[in-house]
Amino acid sequence: METNYIDKTLEFISSKCYQLDDHDFFNEVSKFLAHLFDVDYVIIDKCISDKKGFVQIESFFDKKENNFLKKREYNLKGSPCEIVIKNKECIYSKNTKNLFPNDTVLKELDIESYLGVSLLGKSSHSIGLIAILDTKPRLDFNNCLKALQIIALKVEKRLEQQLYNEKLEIKNNDLEFSKNRLDEAQYLANLGSFTLNVTDLTWESNAILDLIIGIDGNFKKDLINLLHIVHPQDRDRVQLDIKNIIYYQNGFYSKEYKIIRASDQKVRRINTFGKIIIDENGNSTKIVGTMQDVTESKEIQEELLKEKNKAVEIENFYKAIIENAGDALYLQDLEGNFIEVNNNSVIDSGYSKEELLTMKAQDLDVNFPTHEEQISIRNLLIESNTNILESVHRKKDGSLYPVEIKLSAIQTKGKHFILAIARNISERVKSESENKILSAAVQQSSNSVVITDIDGNIEYVNHKFTELTGYSESDLLGKNPRILNSGLQSDAFYINMWKTLSSGNSWQGKFQNKAKNGTLFWEHATISPVKNKAGKVINYLGVKENITDKKIAEEKLLIAYDLIKESEDFLKRILKTANEGFWIIDPYGNTVEVNDKLCKILGYAETDFIDKSVFNFVDEQNASILKNQIELRDEGESSSYEVELIKNNGKKVICLFNTSPIFDNANVRVGSFALVTDITKLKEATKKLILKNK
Repeated sequence: METNYIDKTLEFISSKCYQLDDHDFFNEVSKFLAHLFDVDYVIIDKCISDKKGFVQIESFFDKKENNFLKKREYNLKGSPCEIVIKNKECIYSKNTKNLFPNDTVLKELDIESYLGVSLLGKSSHSIGLIAILDTKPRLDFNNCLKALQIIALKVEKRLEQQLYNEKLEIKNNDLEFSKNRLDEAQYLANLGSFTLNVTDLTWESNAILDLIIGIDGNFKKDLINLLHIVHPQDRDRVQLDIKNIIYYQNGFYSKEYKIIRASDQKVRRINTFGKIIIDENGNSTKIVGTMQDVTESKEIQEELLKEKNKAVEIENFYKAIIENAGDALYLQDLEGNFIEVNNNSVIDSGYSKEELLTMKAQDLDVNFPTHEEQISIRNLLIESNTNILESVHRKKDGSLYPVEIKLSAIQTKGKHFILAIARNISERVKSESENKILSAAVQQSSNSVVITDIDGNIEYVNHKFTELTGYSESDLLGKNPRILNSGLQSDAFYINMWKTLSSGNSWQGKFQNKAKNGTLFWEHATISPVKNKAGKVINYLGVKENITDKKIAEEKLLIAYDLIKESEDFLKRILKTANEGFWIIDPYGNTVEVNDKLCKILGYAETDFIDKSVFNFVDEQNASILKNQIELRDEGESSSYEVELIKNNGKKVICLFNTSPIFDNANVRVGSFALVTDITKLKEATKKLILKNK
């Protein structure tokens, strides 16, 4: 609002200041101010120099009646105008008529609010005042003050010029001045005076004017030399104005020109005020007037305009930042009414900006604090200026979403506000919940989980890891997993493992490790590199299954098989009771024998397997894997590999096959057997851990 007042005031000054005489100018000013500030009355007073404490009303505008009240003198004693004359400005937002009971004007007009500024002369003493009055309380007069002070500068000049010209006016309407009084007045006002003879266009000037335009006693004072001092941009206008003043005999005039001061060639701005003198025959004889250097005052006005434009630019800059901020912003008063919101407030809440500006904070916030809690929050804001809390907001459609709110206290122009920056934390809350679930799953997993840095130093182990190894978490953190090395695996084994991991690939294999108490155990491990968003390896994740019992079972099974391979019945009993799935096929891939464990893994009865091809239980992709593996059996090789099998219900299960060829006494391959382990859950856990650590 203040910026708007200043804009309109500057526009008024530029359009009205030079076209009107004093009477019309003062009336236009008072009328303009009444409408600009929407007040009932505006008064422009001039101090009466020979009657101390009295002023002359120059303009008194009544906006209600749209007319000007009668000019008159009045005594300032006991009125707010008396304070203005002494203190330069004063503001009374309400109850003015009761504060000054002796001021009959205030009582007659039923004045509630009053704003006045003093009009100062060159010597900084008051020469008058401007007062705006209203019959209603006005709490916004602070916003009016700057614009009133700006227009007061122009009124001061006019009023001071008028006071001066009154001293210059002579009885017989030819404005002949007493030289001593004129020199004194001009010295006080820093005004230069001149007389231009119409007949030969020569001119005379006093010492002050000579100083203003930078000439000495040797300067020839004629129109040609005068035009050399005038700035080239204004020379044509000066010539035309002189001709018009002489020809049209317009009486008083006020003009502003630029000159190039002769003494230092500096550009100065000159305000000239004068009148054409006419003889008894109606002929123009001379132009008399004054000149004043107004460069500094103009620069002040321009600087004020620059500052105002700069303030507008800064305001627009911050408005753009706020509007495009990544979070929702709500500016509210102490009652919770929204004063301003940004684009993200509209997006998050589902309300339009217009709707939000009619709402309160409690209309959005499900957990809006009680009165006591609000007092506590305000006290915190007074102490630290900011406060951060979490709450829940309700959208226009009724849905809820969690928010993190940063509250800040703001004070401007004597008013207190609260700025709330609300961040939608739905994704964060969801991620935290998923992390908690995943963390619990890892911690409670039946498999050992270990995370190391890129140098292999342990950063995390789960409960199963410590339980299996006998080491506490504090024993393991910062250590290398080699403390578990049993010595069974060769250096080449580990070199191959690290070569695979360093290339960014996952590694699978079996370890024989040693617990803290010296007990040996076997593990099947999947170790995968964990990469950041840039694709750089930042950790290694190991998911390991304790296969000690399986290993013992395999060893016993192989020993038993060697002992009883001639006894088919005994072999079948072992196969039936094995803890892992067991699958025997002939050289062509047809099923010869399966045990109960394999039937449970795939959900089929034993009769569903016998004489059926192993390819009946895989899709096309995994059939290719089986085909390659059967070819290895033909070459007499054993191997371990993963393959997806299709269960009876159509779902797929990931299984680990440990496969070997079967030979008869003549060393002819008669088939193959495989130990089959369901590793589906192990693979899923490994995948989640990798995703979590990205």
